[in-house]
Amino acid sequence: MKQILVELFVLLLTILLFLFGMSQFHQPNSSKSAQPQAIHPEVVIKF
Repeated sequence: MKQILVELFVLLLTILLFLFGMSQFHQPNSSKSAQPQAIHPEVVIKF
């Protein structure tokens, strides 16, 4: 039971960090094509 709660908490944190990163990336709209490439490695490293 504890492991499930920990996994849910980590998943929630990663989603919050991802949304925070997305909001930061949306402010400078100079290169839209580079956005997914910049976000994806961070998500892979966090997992």
